[in-house]
Amino acid sequence: MMVLFFLIFFLYSLAIARMRAELGPPAHDLHFAGPETLMYSALGTRGLGVGNVAAFSMFFWFNRAYRAHFSAHSMEGFKIAQIARIRSRAMMGAIVVALLVGLASAYWALLHSLYVHGYSGRPAGDAFASQGWDRMAGWISFPQSPRVAATAATIVGLLFALALGSLRMTFTWWVWHPVGYATATTWSMERLWACVFLGWAAKALITRYGGAVAFRRAMPVFVGIVLGEFVVGSLWCIYGALTSTPVYHFWG
Repeated sequence: MMVLFFLIFFLYSLAIARMRAELGPPAHDLHFAGPETLMYSALGTRGLGVGNVAAFSMFFWFNRAYRAHFSAHSMEGFKIAQIARIRSRAMMGAIVVALLVGLASAYWALLHSLYVHGYSGRPAGDAFASQGWDRMAGWISFPQSPRVAATAATIVGLLFALALGSLRMTFTWWVWHPVGYATATTWSMERLWACVFLGWAAKALITRYGGAVAFRRAMPVFVGIVLGEFVVGSLWCIYGALTSTPVYHFWG
């Protein structure tokens, strides 16, 4: 079961890396679609057994959603190294250092916040840790049989995505991308669809009436808009944290 679990997880990792490299979607969270969900639907909690259900719950922290998946950010780092003519090994070292510093900082920040402010236990309000254990309790208390319809839907979705990819590789005029099919109904895309539409519309108008030259000239403007939002949002959040002042919530 563990081999199958991590095999599915790393297949997800490859798919997410390709999503970011090929199309670059702003979100690929895939909430509650981890390997344990697919296995639960195919085998049922009775088929998985109590031990596996408990073990899968230990991995809930990196399978609840994938919007911060390591493969996508690593791909972007190596692309930056390629453009800036930085050695890939040097970029790998920088990623490892960032990983270690980030882990230490996250552990400290989490423990410090819980110690100072406490934890109410509300998964939708303050944290999500209890979600995995609540789900495990439900699976163990009320064992379920295999979900045939859910498994069939997964297989149909897989075949449909493969068909979209094949059509895209075969016909140059084909516009429907399998990544769009995979990410269209995610939680993040519900909040980002308007931004994606405006970006697409701006690109379509610029390339339609200005051509490639106008597109290259306009690109720094749109990159500056993105960087400006994140810089301003970061500075406001830092100010709010240092002064204990509520500030506008920047989500991204």
